[in-house]
Amino acid sequence: MTDPKLATDLAELEALRRQLMEALLGGVGELDTANLQRRITELEGSLSQGDEDYGRARDSLLTTVKDVRNAIPKDAVLIEYIRYRDYGGPGRFLPRFGAIVVSEKEDPKFFPLAEAALVEKGMEIYAEAVRSNAPDENMKSFLKELGTLIWDPLPDALPDTGKRIILAPDGALNFYT
Repeated sequence: MTDPKLATDLAELEALRRQLMEALLGGVGELDTANLQRRITELEGSLSQGDEDYGRARDSLLTTVKDVRNAIPKDAVLIEYIRYRDYGGPGRFLPRFGAIVVSEKEDPKFFPLAEAALVEKGMEIYAEAVRSNAPDENMKSFLKELGTLIWDPLPDALPDTGKRIILAPDGALNFYT
């Protein structure tokens, strides 16, 4: 994204949406949520009326599950990894990873995965092992541990052998792929 104002507006919109969710879940007063909702509406309005870059941003905000399913090849499944804050009660959120599995024929399925700190630490260890040219046995061990965190919970949603898997990583998974 080359437009700094667009990047700033999208970052603010994401932060405000997160604040609104936390406020609603945490029982913050109506005045605070009304102000957040008003600013979100303003930003969404400016994004929808903006220039060509804003138009692309708007289109990405309006993408539906049907659009995604139609874009997936018939012989493939999409695994969208997301880093999110798992609600643990008022004011308590735990960063985690999850996976949304989407195929052409089935409704999306969500799989909660490991705590973000464990996944991110595993990715750091793996990246360091790659840089230091660690022995194959060590690499197998690191990858097996990481696989238990982000891959093993998904077997029921994975396609038959021979089908393609499209990975869409998020957070630390995106930086080390």
